[in-house]
Amino acid sequence: MPIAFAPGVDSLYPLAMVETHAARARQLRIHFYASELADAGPQIELFQCLAKHASRWQELKLRLTSRLSPVLTDLQGRVPSLRSFSINRDRLESQTTSIDTFRSSPSPVYANIYNKFRPVSGFAATGATYIL
Repeated sequence: MPIAFAPGVDSLYPLAMVETHAARARQLRIHFYASELADAGPQIELFQCLAKHASRWQELKLRLTSRLSPVLTDLQGRVPSLRSFSINRDRLESQTTSIDTFRSSPSPVYANIYNKFRPVSGFAATGATYIL
C-alpha cells in the first residue's frame, strides 16, 4: 500500500479506503512517504489508521517526519510480524526522536536506516543497511 504526500497534495487514498483495506488484509506491506512540507494532519491521521493494524505489518518503508515520530514511538511492542523495515530521516526536522521502536520486533530480517544528519541511535553509520 504506497502512500505519498507532497506540498499541497494529500494522499491519493482516502482515509476510508485505507481503513477498509487495512482491516481486510491478512498481512500489510506499508510504504508511507510523509513530507515535512505537506499538511501534517492528514499524514498523521492516515498513519494512525494504519498503526491500528500494526500487528499485521510485514514490511514498513517510511519517510519519517517530526510530526509522525510520536506515532512511531507508540508502536513499541506492537509489530510482532514485522520482517523488514526501512526508515528514512533525510530532513533536519525529522531528527526529533529515537527509532528504537523496532528493536523489540521479534522477527525482522532486514533493516535499512538512513539518517542524513547524525548517526542512528545504536547503529554505527548515518546510513546503513543490515541483514539481521
